[in-house]
Amino acid sequence: MKLFYNGFLRGCCLAGMLLLVLPLALLAQGPGNQMVRITRIADALEGGNNGQFRISLYYPRAVDEDVTVQFMVSGSATDNVDYRLQSLNTPSTIVIPAGSVEQYLEVDASNDGIIEGPESVEIQLVSASSPSRAYTIDQDKAKVNIIDANAVNTTPIQIMAASNGAEPSN
Repeated sequence: MKLFYNGFLRGCCLAGMLLLVLPLALLAQGPGNQMVRITRIADALEGGNNGQFRISLYYPRAVDEDVTVQFMVSGSATDNVDYRLQSLNTPSTIVIPAGSVEQYLEVDASNDGIIEGPESVEIQLVSASSPSRAYTIDQDKAKVNIIDANAVNTTPIQIMAASNGAEPSN
């Protein structure tokens, strides 16, 4: 009985310490150490479904002031030709509003009518800040693929000759 009692006490003490340490670890990531990350939610189809990025706070508590996130855009797709980014405050800035933990960035892929295969839009986070603090960038890159609507069309192309060609007689 004494062995069971001692083992039980040791187990309870260990569990109690974990319950005490875990909240302290979460507090260490508190508002002064908040992080921002970007993730791809969906790819885009030209002239169809929009692609989507989510820019979010990595600390699941809303903040009481706007968080401004600066980013750079790269990839094989051309801005304002193959796609447009929606939900922007300025061309390379998006704001997570006060009281929220995330903001979505839509990739509106237009159908340019050119068969060119898949293209991509890559967003890299550069900085994030609010009036009272700077934020750490955790996951800094994500990529949305744009599927070419013309390349996925299943309608067969039929070529018909109006007349046969002939070589010149000279």
